[in-house]
Amino acid sequence: MRETYRKLDHMRWLRFYLFYNWSYGSVRNDAKREHPMLCQYEKLTPEQKRERDAAWELMGSISLELDPGI
Repeated sequence: MRETYRKLDHMRWLRFYLFYNWSYGSVRNDAKREHPMLCQYEKLTPEQKRERDAAWELMGSISLELDPGI
């Protein structure tokens, strides 16, 4: 089930970037609006998948610090 949530979140993230006219690039380039993770979830490297997980873990940590009653 966790993998399904990861795929759904990547699709959400991907749509956001595509909406703002980003495209795939082998390295991230903000000036050209290129990002190496603008691809199907299955094509992400294990390192890129871990990077996405780290972002979620960070957001969870921040929310706990802001409201420890969660």
